[in-house]
Amino acid sequence: MKSSITNSIPSVKNFTYSEFSCPCRICEYGSGRDIDPMLPLIAQEIRNALDRPLKVNSACRCGPHNSAVGGSLNSQHLDKNGFKAMDSRTPGKSMLIEPVKVPGTNW
Repeated sequence: MKSSITNSIPSVKNFTYSEFSCPCRICEYGSGRDIDPMLPLIAQEIRNALDRPLKVNSACRCGPHNSAVGGSLNSQHLDKNGFKAMDSRTPGKSMLIEPVKVPGTNW
């Protein structure tokens, strides 16, 4: 089982904070706790709907890592944009997940 007390995300059974951390693993975003709180919830809903594993390839990115992977200067993966994107894949399919701003909410 992946989760632990310090790494588990409330209301999300198949993902942990570390899966959303910057892949460089050396920057200040190494915990994955800086992500938009909707990303893990959306990822869980997609995983439930697909009824198969969903691998997080990238969520938080520091500037140097974003540059290294050819990311946009305005990437939703960056802190200045609130870490609102997640690249993921499931067998046979890759996808980019971005929360949509819902009027009248904080997200």
